[in-house]
Amino acid sequence: MIDRAVVGTLLRRPRLWLEAVRYALSASPRGWWRRRPFLPTLDRAYAEWRVATAYGSADQAIDPHDLVSFLEWRARQRRAS
Repeated sequence: MIDRAVVGTLLRRPRLWLEAVRYALSASPRGWWRRRPFLPTLDRAYAEWRVATAYGSADQAIDPHDLVSFLEWRARQRRAS
């Protein structure tokens, strides 16, 4: 689901790194640190549902600019509250 273009786009925007980590932690299943790979990864079914609702198909690639817009939106919402 997440390809090199998405990672590359995010790596070029260090101001969004913390927000990306916050999202990964908030969207990960509880107790993720107790199960391999011991990383805050999204549940596959949840991630597929998110992609399908955004793009109409779970097989669609994530648009890197959509990810940037989403993370910027999250950061703005957090600052506004």
